[in-house]
Amino acid sequence: MYLKNYKIIIALAIGMVVNNLEAEVKIIEAEGDVMVRFGIEESWHKAQIGSILKNIDSILSGENGSVLLELDSGIQFKLGPNTILDIADIREIQERELFMYLMSQKIDKLEAPDDGKPIKVGNVSIIHGDSKQVDKPIEPAKEQEDWYPFEVNGAMALYDHQYYPNTIIKCMKIQNKYDTSRDAGKIDYLIAKSFEGINDPAQARDAYQNALDEYSQFKDPSAKEQSWVADARQALQRIDRE
Repeated sequence: MYLKNYKIIIALAIGMVVNNLEAEVKIIEAEGDVMVRFGIEESWHKAQIGSILKNIDSILSGENGSVLLELDSGIQFKLGPNTILDIADIREIQERELFMYLMSQKIDKLEAPDDGKPIKVGNVSIIHGDSKQVDKPIEPAKEQEDWYPFEVNGAMALYDHQYYPNTIIKCMKIQNKYDTSRDAGKIDYLIAKSFEGINDPAQARDAYQNALDEYSQFKDPSAKEQSWVADARQALQRIDRE
């Protein structure tokens, strides 16, 4: 009962932070296939330059698409091809909000049901349905798994723009939603790099180790060592020396 109440308190605290940090972005450039989804709609519409998007909206770029967004703070944010992001993912997340999210994840793992599987907490941002109907020129995805690389590219975009707390939360949401074994540890590597970005070497070390452990269990004989693997090993050695 105590854990349940504590989880409710954390969820409410996160919600208060989210509601007080509404993001608004403007589409200032769009090339190729770029679509937007408004609010809780499941249909997508062609992006229009000058459109204002809010927290509850989402943006999607196709194989040859790219879009440049401008936040209400004046900061510009570019998305490359094959990327999906909720606008809420782009708003500035404070480290205290990240801490609350991490705490909720840890508490979640302590409170497992009879089948041994952890109960997953809700995402920080708005959750849309799994079946996403996309108007042409982007073909609709038939299964939730089809969106995995789009979401990973969204996390990469957050990292490239140095939105480190956002990247950590986005990656954890991806891990909760998909089977990430196909990337053999790359998602944990991205989490580790983001923890280093906010100067948290202890959690960065754990994530680097998780990434390398996952990679060591990857059984695809045709796969070559990824460039990030050597960097993760060097990062572990560096953190251990410090």
